[in-house]
Amino acid sequence: TIAVLADANLPEGLRGKTVLDVGCGFGTTALAVSAFAPKRIVAVDSSAGMIELLKTVLLSKTDLRKWIAGQKGARRVLGRFYNPTLDHLLLMREVFQKGIFTRRGGELVAINADGLEVHRLGLGPVDAVIGSNYLHWPVNKLVSEKYFLRYACWNALCPLAAILKPGGIVVLMEGEDFITLDDKPEEEADFSGNVAVEHPVF
Repeated sequence: TIAVLADANLPEGLRGKTVLDVGCGFGTTALAVSAFAPKRIVAVDSSAGMIELLKTVLLSKTDLRKWIAGQKGARRVLGRFYNPTLDHLLLMREVFQKGIFTRRGGELVAINADGLEVHRLGLGPVDAVIGSNYLHWPVNKLVSEKYFLRYACWNALCPLAAILKPGGIVVLMEGEDFITLDDKPEEEADFSGNVAVEHPVF
């Protein structure tokens, strides 16, 4: 969804463009964006483990079966999801490494860094910033540091805007309504737990 929104709302689409995937996790959104054949995807996440997984799955030729078997506690943690997870990672790799992005010489760069610091990474201007299930992390971090919600939102968005080209776009999607300032509490309580998703905010 986020890749489609970015492609549809960026003049001339994502083809040949540079995209920042902030809070990239292990590359699910970067994989979706790659189908639109951008020139470059910069994937940033504050979790070193997620960046390692992204690099191992999408960018390496490592034997994934051996690699995941060698991860301490993988079988215990994943339990009955061990084989389905491995199958999913293998499919991600195949789709990415045989896809149009890779065939056309696209570059995926994975960086372990805080999204609040992207403007200091020397990434250069980007055409689009995407973030799937990202925004609540910096906002909640800043609120915990005693920022008022309004300023936490502002300070979470400013680093993203700072590296955006003129005319570029930011597309952020949150899986839950984490800002409830304008909500009616009784209405929210009625919806909570009764709908598949809490009206994602784009």
